[in-house]
Amino acid sequence: MNEQKIKFKESEIGEIPEEWDIVTVTDVSQNFDNKRKPISSNERLKMKGQYPYYGAAGIIDYIDDFNYDGNYLLIAEDGTVTSDGSKPMLQLPNGKFWVSNHAHVLKCQNYEDTLFLYYQLKNTNIIPFITGAVQPKLSQENLNKIKFGWPRKFEERKKFTKILSDFDSKIELNQRMNENIEKIGQSLFKQWFVNYEFPNEKGKPYSSSGGILIDSELGKIPKKWIVTKLRDFVDVIKGCSYSSIDLSKSDNALVTLKSITRGGGFNENGFKEYVGKFKPEQQIYEDEIVVAHTDLTQNAEVLGQPALIRSMGKYKALIASLDLVVVRPKEHYSKFYIYYLLKDTKFQEHAYSYANGSTVLHLSSKAIPEYLAIIPSNELLKSFYGIIEKFNERIKLNLHQTKNLEELRDSLLPKLMSGQIRVKSD
Repeated sequence: MNEQKIKFKESEIGEIPEEWDIVTVTDVSQNFDNKRKPISSNERLKMKGQYPYYGAAGIIDYIDDFNYDGNYLLIAEDGTVTSDGSKPMLQLPNGKFWVSNHAHVLKCQNYEDTLFLYYQLKNTNIIPFITGAVQPKLSQENLNKIKFGWPRKFEERKKFTKILSDFDSKIELNQRMNENIEKIGQSLFKQWFVNYEFPNEKGKPYSSSGGILIDSELGKIPKKWIVTKLRDFVDVIKGCSYSSIDLSKSDNALVTLKSITRGGGFNENGFKEYVGKFKPEQQIYEDEIVVAHTDLTQNAEVLGQPALIRSMGKYKALIASLDLVVVRPKEHYSKFYIYYLLKDTKFQEHAYSYANGSTVLHLSSKAIPEYLAIIPSNELLKSFYGIIEKFNERIKLNLHQTKNLEELRDSLLPKLMSGQIRVKSD
């Protein structure tokens, strides 16, 4: 990769290198929209399986059948059609999967060109091609009109995609590492606080080594543990309401419903910059817990789910939005225990029983305070905190590295896709 002297020529989309051509989406790819088929949420309940079911913006379910097999490029057709305000919403599924009728399905002659098209579209403003004010839509006809530069030499296109996909591969690796760390934390929680196999004073598993269990409202529990409603152990703070005029460039940001992943966990892309007012208690600090109080997904995959918020120093203040509540333990060292307690299936079942609404689900304000929970001894909570804190630091390190990789990739993307930076081809 170098910034050698490049000869450019004028074109209808601006200057491009002399060895490039102007092409449209339909010039370089084949459209497979005719194989798409939507499946209602009720039908999908009867089809649970291993294959991803894709919508406009991501995987929305897993079913027992597929209508595509291979490497494809998905481009959102309606609903959430843009990412970052003007760029298309893109996905790169591979293997066996199903696509609804909310995403266009494309494929080039080879995988490298499919990737090159992906990166070229990732660098394209599609606002002029979108129709519909209430329901934005990128029609197949308008998609096919999008024009961009295309290096004539396949080897040059291949090397472009290698540079950018190496960044994406490392970012995906960090994401998988963080998911695995979360799973280890959940496994430890279950081992210690569900199966009662925490280390006794001799370092042996408590329950299987004959540890004393006493009766409680929730069955047998270890001695010195208590059963109490969460309201005695945490404070629950409502997020702030806001209007669209409050969403403007700012050093502050709202933590929104999109900050919580399906099934629980933190999504660093869910912040919205915010200039409105908020109460001091609605401000969220590093590693604090928020819980989704609203759910727009079809299968209630977000309602009641928690996330540990990690700001990575990007904003001066983070504020909980109306769709969330902040769950603030009264003892700092219990926050990781509370987080995994809220992720546990028992709490999720409890939360769902407190949900109301049809199209949009809302969680009752009583759901968290009224939850009857087992609270371990302070000594054990502190031990658990010490272990999970180390896991948490590793997650944050990966997030910081990912942020740096994304910034570098995003700075290279427009230069590579416009030919400002060239790659020597064989």
